[in-house]
Amino acid sequence: MISKPSVVILDEPTSGLDSHKAAGVLKILRRLANEGCTIIFTIHQPSYLLYSKLSNLILLDKGYTIYQGPADGIGNYLRQIGIEPSVNSTISDFFMMEISDYKANKLNYKTPFNNEKYL
Repeated sequence: MISKPSVVILDEPTSGLDSHKAAGVLKILRRLANEGCTIIFTIHQPSYLLYSKLSNLILLDKGYTIYQGPADGIGNYLRQIGIEPSVNSTISDFFMMEISDYKANKLNYKTPFNNEKYL
């Protein structure tokens, strides 16, 4: 970071941190992005607070891109393909459950995500 790189790639930089420290990490990453640095990172099960700080999202399932665009646009995208997000969960929790193998296997559940268009 001292040399002001144009791109920073991180693998789960918030993993193992409490929510306060994770928010601090994202604040630093946001500052770098605002200074012109491209920040790319993976994040595992972000809280609503952390998710709300993301600008762009690439959502993958089994290596295939399901969604790519503004992080706050995933709800509209899901509605466009016929999936109504639950009002009783955060959007990040909802889409993770929606594409999960658990739901598909245990509940014999079909969505646009587990058809040949995405697999």
